[in-house]
Amino acid sequence: MNRFFDSLSRENPPPGYEASPSAPPTYEESESDTTFEDAKSLRDATKSMDTDNVTLNRIISRTSLNPQRMILLQETYTQLFNRDLESDIRGYMPSSLKDASFKDAIIGMIKGPIWVDVKRLHNPHALPPVTAKQVFMEIILFRPNSQLQAIKQMYDRLYPRTPLEKHIKISCPGKTGQLLAMCLETTRNEDGSDTRYADMVRADTRRLHQGIWQHDADMDEVIEIFARSSREKIFSMMEQFEFIYPLTMTAYIEDRLKDDFRDTLLVLLSWAEDPVQYSRDTLFKLFHIQPGHYRDMPTLTHTMLWAHWNRTMFEVGKMRLQYTGYRLRERLEKGLSKSSYQKLMLTICERKY
Repeated sequence: MNRFFDSLSRENPPPGYEASPSAPPTYEESESDTTFEDAKSLRDATKSMDTDNVTLNRIISRTSLNPQRMILLQETYTQLFNRDLESDIRGYMPSSLKDASFKDAIIGMIKGPIWVDVKRLHNPHALPPVTAKQVFMEIILFRPNSQLQAIKQMYDRLYPRTPLEKHIKISCPGKTGQLLAMCLETTRNEDGSDTRYADMVRADTRRLHQGIWQHDADMDEVIEIFARSSREKIFSMMEQFEFIYPLTMTAYIEDRLKDDFRDTLLVLLSWAEDPVQYSRDTLFKLFHIQPGHYRDMPTLTHTMLWAHWNRTMFEVGKMRLQYTGYRLRERLEKGLSKSSYQKLMLTICERKY
């Protein structure tokens, strides 16, 4: 079972993360190529006041899974019509909140997952029970090193007056902000090789025990250990903790810490112990809605775009939800009124591209 978890936590980065805007697409024409026809269809869909959202959904959602194909589609659109696809989609005036949310999701698919995370970090506000802190944690704590560095570089380029590290410390003051900022600056081990040396794992486990015991004095060492440790090492330290001391690390943290940093560490421990549960919890926040009255569109859009580019984690999380009686498709159908936005969310949920 642990091998399955390991494969989930180390699967290849989702499409789009490593795409360079300046790099020409390496594309080979085939008989099944539809780029030319897709570009023409998108122009027809965006050139009138009544934008054809069905066509946007069909073409963009499918193409955005291949970053090179997405770049090629945009270039083809520009060459054929001397226009910019993104600008044409942005150009039409939304008539309702749902239309604006549909447009935001489509633009996110065009720009790619790094851009989507950057925009969400810049504006992390959400409606209860989702908090800004939760938004930061979902992105900073659980993205691979390469994605984190790309996010940081793009964020600092787009918002130079308030770099990402400063933005995090302002938005998440205290120890949680320290941990998130250190995760940006620290290269976390991702292959589990930091579990090879039992003496080092045991030593870090004892340091965690001591640091949490003296939490009023200094937590820097605790923060540093968690920031650099792989999921596998955190799990190994949990096992060592229970072996050395007469209680679990989870129970120890719950007893010794009383501030919001306790909840941050408990989320990390939960992820280390069961990454499928993390995926389930990522999706479960979408269930705090009343039928037909869902208003936190930024949270829903960001979560479903994460699902779009992280299909394996999404599917296992969705399966875990179903085991506990929660059906995501049913909630999307009841929580959102019929619209192009609802259709796009259902398209992602059911992978009907």
